[in-house]
Amino acid sequence: MGTKNEETRKCPSCDETISAKAKKCPHCRQDLRGWFARHPILTVLGIILVAPFVIGNLALSSVDKGNDTPPKPPRKTELNAKVNFTDGEFTITNLDEKDCVGAWLKVNGKYSLDGYTLEAGTKYTVGSMQFADKDGSRFNPYSTKVQNFSISCQGDNEMTHAFWYGEWK
Repeated sequence: MGTKNEETRKCPSCDETISAKAKKCPHCRQDLRGWFARHPILTVLGIILVAPFVIGNLALSSVDKGNDTPPKPPRKTELNAKVNFTDGEFTITNLDEKDCVGAWLKVNGKYSLDGYTLEAGTKYTVGSMQFADKDGSRFNPYSTKVQNFSISCQGDNEMTHAFWYGEWK
């Protein structure tokens, strides 16, 4: 027989010393091959069933998916605007480079004027009596002091939810 250094191992089933190259234990006849070698039909079926999914996913991830929609630009959170109040009128200027679509304009957090587009770089003059609260009452600058003014862009563009707020003392 060979030397003690010859590659040997213990059989996991009967604990006898056997050759490291043995495919079956000569003592207990236990199959010592790995799962894939013991089940070649299941291995081949598994490869046939799984391979198309793996190849398909790899192909889709490496190829442009044909999506012609450009990525959405990041949304701004702050509107660059200027608002003044003089002689019962608001002067509103959109100093931003983008339009504020579907703007909600509010005086004192109560009186509003909704749905207008404030175009980029454009100045607007709006009479204070155009602002109304929920019950339809108009803002009257002669009986109610202007305390604050806000603009909120609500349209579907990169300015959606951009906001401006100012106070008067």
